[in-house]
Amino acid sequence: MIAVDCEGVKLSRFGSITMINIGTHDLVYLIDILKIVNSVFDNGLRTILEDSGIEKLMFDCREDADALFHLYKTKLDGVLDLQILEVNNRAHEYRNGYTKPRSFKHCLELYVKDLSLLNIKLQGQARMKILSAIWEKRPLDVNMLKYASVDILVFLNSMMHFVLIWFIVSGKHPQVGIVTLLDQKTGCSVMAMASYQKA
Repeated sequence: MIAVDCEGVKLSRFGSITMINIGTHDLVYLIDILKIVNSVFDNGLRTILEDSGIEKLMFDCREDADALFHLYKTKLDGVLDLQILEVNNRAHEYRNGYTKPRSFKHCLELYVKDLSLLNIKLQGQARMKILSAIWEKRPLDVNMLKYASVDILVFLNSMMHFVLIWFIVSGKHPQVGIVTLLDQKTGCSVMAMASYQKA
């Protein structure tokens, strides 16, 4: 399982991807798409992102998927969207069958509770408000590199948190099922994790 996140300006088919961040529990790779451009996709990145056998943790991957598909002809597959997983973990809070998805910042505050990571995110967001095209600037500021790395680290920690919460609440070992959803706009599949108990 890897964590994946894209950075860019107006991240979508109408904007740009300037960096793709991929990581494991041990390492985070920040891939500078502005410098490498298409060659990184042709030399293996597209294969990884499209491989349904490689689970990819992302948070609200809609804009990332839209940009990857339309700008680089890369169809994300095998994505476990943590925003959907977080909503699933709050199923008991549903009112009339509906609950509002939480932002990444809100989830970071609720589940990770690491003030240093939260401060890195807040400082980065403040810089992006001042300079909207900050992701196109080279060399990138060290603080923005840290900002890009935080998402990857938090995705992996959040995944463990959600599985642990299920275990604590239910008192039983989770049986995890993956439900594949199809994004009609991009044609990309997104996996949502559903926890259930064997009968």
